[in-house]
Amino acid sequence: LVFGLINTVMVCSVLTAIALMLNNRLLMVLAGIFLYILYMVALIYSGSPFMANALPQSEAAQQIAALADPFGLSGYFRNSRHFSISQRNTLLVPLSGYFLLNRLTVTIVSAGLVFYAAKLFSSRRAHRRFPGNPMKPAADSSEFDHAIVASPPAVSRFNVRALFKAVQSFIKIDLIYLFKNVATAAALILVLFNLGMELYAEIEKGIRLPQLYSSSGLMAQTINQNLYIPGAFIVLYFGNDICWRSHTSRFHLIEHATYYHFTRHLAHFISIGMLISVFTFFFIAEGIFFQYIYQYPFFDYKAYGGVFIFNTLPLILLSAGVVSVNAVASNRYIALAITIVLTVTLGTPLSAKFITLPVLRFLSGFNGVYSDFTGYDKYLYWFFSRWLLGCGVMLTLILVFRLFKIRYYRMMTCLAVVVLVAFTLLGGQKLNEGYRYETAQVKTEHAINYEKSYRKYQSMPQPTVTEVQTQIDLYPARSAYTISGTYIIRNLREQPVSGMLIRFNDELNTAYAVLHINNQHITIAPKTTEVLLPEPMLPGDTAKLEFRMHYKWYPVNAHSPFNAIVGNGAFMRISRYYPVIGYQSSLEITDASLRKANKMGPATALPPPDAPHVNPGDFIRLDMTISTASDQTAIGTGSLVRQWKNGGRNFFRYQSGQLIPFRFALSSARYAVQKSAFKNIPIYIYYHPGHSENVAQLIKNARQTLEYCTRNFGAYPFPSLVFAEVSSFTNGFNATAYPSVIFMTEHMAFHANLKADQQQDVINELAGHEVSHLWWGNNQVAPDERQGAAMLTETLAMYTEMMLYKQLYGEKKMKERLKMHQQIYESEKGLSREMPLYKVDASGSHIAYSKGAMTMVKLSELVGENKLNAILRLFIQKYRYPHRATTIDFLQLLYQHTDPGYHKAINAMFTGI
Repeated sequence: LVFGLINTVMVCSVLTAIALMLNNRLLMVLAGIFLYILYMVALIYSGSPFMANALPQSEAAQQIAALADPFGLSGYFRNSRHFSISQRNTLLVPLSGYFLLNRLTVTIVSAGLVFYAAKLFSSRRAHRRFPGNPMKPAADSSEFDHAIVASPPAVSRFNVRALFKAVQSFIKIDLIYLFKNVATAAALILVLFNLGMELYAEIEKGIRLPQLYSSSGLMAQTINQNLYIPGAFIVLYFGNDICWRSHTSRFHLIEHATYYHFTRHLAHFISIGMLISVFTFFFIAEGIFFQYIYQYPFFDYKAYGGVFIFNTLPLILLSAGVVSVNAVASNRYIALAITIVLTVTLGTPLSAKFITLPVLRFLSGFNGVYSDFTGYDKYLYWFFSRWLLGCGVMLTLILVFRLFKIRYYRMMTCLAVVVLVAFTLLGGQKLNEGYRYETAQVKTEHAINYEKSYRKYQSMPQPTVTEVQTQIDLYPARSAYTISGTYIIRNLREQPVSGMLIRFNDELNTAYAVLHINNQHITIAPKTTEVLLPEPMLPGDTAKLEFRMHYKWYPVNAHSPFNAIVGNGAFMRISRYYPVIGYQSSLEITDASLRKANKMGPATALPPPDAPHVNPGDFIRLDMTISTASDQTAIGTGSLVRQWKNGGRNFFRYQSGQLIPFRFALSSARYAVQKSAFKNIPIYIYYHPGHSENVAQLIKNARQTLEYCTRNFGAYPFPSLVFAEVSSFTNGFNATAYPSVIFMTEHMAFHANLKADQQQDVINELAGHEVSHLWWGNNQVAPDERQGAAMLTETLAMYTEMMLYKQLYGEKKMKERLKMHQQIYESEKGLSREMPLYKVDASGSHIAYSKGAMTMVKLSELVGENKLNAILRLFIQKYRYPHRATTIDFLQLLYQHTDPGYHKAINAMFTGI
C-alpha cells in the first residue's frame, strides 16, 4: 500500500497526463525516463543501501529528500536509520514524520493528475471530429498505358556489385528504421544518463573522499564497467526487432522473391554492429565531455581505444550470434527467449558459473582497471586475442550449421571448417597458458582436509622465524618474479619441538626447499609439509630453511590486487606469499552448516581481550635485496642501504635495522622522486611523473604529522620515511603503512583534485593516519590476533588523524568531520553485528574507524588532550614490541592515570554498545 500502490498510481498518472497533454510518443518516453532519473537521485540522497558506496548526506539534504522524493524511499530510510539488525528484520518502518507527509503529498498530487487527465480525455472525446474520406476520381488509364509502353525492358545482372548493392540496400533500410525509432532515442538517453551518474560518482567521491581528476583512464574505466550489460540488451532487443520486422509487416514475401534476399542477415549483423559503435561513440563523447567540464583536457587515446576492444568487439560478436539464432528460429519470441538465455549464460558475469575456461567467455566484457602507470597492461592484447578466437568459433559454428542445412559438402567449405577448428584449438591452448582453476567445492575440500590433518599443530610447540634474508628478482615486462630466501628459525618455546608444519603458498611454484638442522638436510615438498625431526629441537636451538619460488601472472587468471606484478607500478604484499610455519587458522572454513555436515567442531575463535598474553617473539630482522628492470626503481620495506647496477638491471638492498613484524612489501615503477626532511629524518616521495600535483602537500602534511607524533608519542623509530605511489591494479586500500615506507594508490592521494574542495584534505587524512601507524599498528604497538586488536591499530590512528585535523583547521572543522563519521557509523551499525570497541575485530571496520574516532575525541575532551597523549606515550613505552599489547592493557593504563570520577564514563565508552 505504502510503496506499490501509491507509486504505481503516481507513475501512471504522470505518464497519462503527459501523453494526453503533449500527444507525442517520444516526449512520453522521455517523461518515463525522467521518473527513473528521479528514482535514482532519490536513492542517492536517501543514503540507500541499494546504491553501492552510498555516502552519508547532510541533515538538511536528508530532510529535503525525505519530503520531495516522489517514491518515498528517502523518508523510509531516514525513519529506519537508527534500527538495529533485529529491528530491521522484524519491524515495519513507522509511517510518520516526513515519510507520512511525503506519502500524503504524492497521493494528493497523483489524484489531482488523474482528475485532470480524465477531464482532458473527456473533453477531447466530445470534440473529436471524423472527417470524411471522399473518393478521388480515378486517374486516366491512358497515362499508365503510355508509361508502361515507354519503359525499357528490365535487365537483371547477378554479380559482386549487385550483391554489394543488395547488402547496402538492406543496411540503409535498417539504419533508417533504427535511428528514427523512438526506442533507440529512449535507450540512448537512458544509458547516457546512467553512465553520467557513474562518471559523476567516480569523480565526486562524496563528503568523505576528494574529487578525482577526470582523466581519460578514469573515464574509460567507468565506461568499461557500464557499457557491456546495457549494450547486450540493446543487441538482443534491436537484433530481434529488425530480423522480424519484415515478417511483422508481411513484407518478407516480397523480400524472398528477390535473388539476394539471403544477404539480409549479413545486413542485419552489420547494422547492429554500427548501432553498437554509435552507442560506444556517445559513451566516449560523454567521457570527453566530463573531462572538459572538470577542466582536465588531457586525452589518452589508448584508454578510450580499450573501450572498443573490451566491449564493442564482444558486443558485435554477440550480435552475430543473435542474428544467427533469429535467422533459423521459427518464431520471433522463441528466438528472443533463446538469445536472452544465451546472452545471460555466455555474456554476463554469470557465464563463469557455466563456462569454467575464461578463454571461452569471449562474449563477455571487461570490468577491470586502467592505470596511468601501465594502461591496461596485458589485458588488452589478451582480450583482443580472445575475441579473434571467438570469431573463429562463431564462424566454425555458422559454417557447420550451413553444411548440415544444405547437405551439400563443398571442398572449400570443409577445408575452411578444418582450418578454423585448428586455429581455435591452437589459439585457445596459447591463451589458456598458465590457467589455474579450483571449484568452490574443491577449495572447501582442501580447507577441510587441511584442518582435519593439521589442526593438532595448533597446540603443539612450533619454532619461530627470527631472521629473513631474501632476494626478489622482478621482471615487470614478463609479469613475473622469483624469490630466493633463507630463514633463521629458532625454538623460542620452553618445550622441545619434535615436528613442524611448513606451508607454501599455492599461488607460487616452489622450485626447491631444504631444511638444515643438526647437520642434516631435509628436502621439503611443496604445498603443506609435515616435517618430523630426527632429533627434537631443544629450546634455543636454531635451524635454517632455504627456498626458491617463482610467480608469473597470466591474464587468463586475472591478477591478484595484492600481488600485482605489472609492467609499471607493481605492488606486492610479498610477505603473504612466503612460507609459514605452524598451523594457520585463517584457512579454516567458517560456515557452520558445512562444518556440521563434515562432522567438525567449532572453528578457531579469536581469543578475547582478557585471554593470557602471548609473546612468542615472532618478529624478525629483514635483509631484502630487490632487482628490477633498468628503468625502474624498487621500493622495499626498511631502509635503503645500497643501490647498484648489474647485467642491465637495477639492484636495491633494504634492511630493517631493528626487529619488525613478519610483514613486508615492495613496489617497482618508473618513478620521479622528490626529497625533503623533518629535522634529521629524510623524507622521500616516489611518484608517477605525471602525478606531481599533491607532492608538496604530502610533504607538508608528513612533516606536520612527524612533529605531532614525535612531540606527543615518542621518537620516530626508523632512519627515514618513504612514500611510494602504486598503480590502480592494486586495490583494497587507499594507503598502507609498513616499517619506514607507506604505499599509496594512484587514484587517491597523488592524483586527487584537492583544490576542488578544501574541506576534503585527503592528503592530511592519509598522511596523518598512515604516518601515525608507524607508532600504532604493527610497528611499535603490534597486538596479536585477538578481539580488540583493531582498536589498538585503527582507532588510535584515527585519533591521531582527528587531532591533526583540529590542529590544522580548528576544533569546529574537526567536529564536522566527526559528524560525518557518526553518519557512517549509524548507517552501518544496522547492517552488521554490533560489538563493544574494546572487542572489535576485522569485521567491525565502522566501529574501529568511525566509532573509534568519536570515542577517542570524546575521551580527549573528558581527560584533556595533553593528558591522553601522555598516557598513549606511556602505553608505547610499556607495551611496544616485542610485547603484544591488548585493549585490557590500554584500559588499565587509562584507569591508573585518570581521575576515578571518569572511570564510569570511560568504561561506557569502550565496553558499552
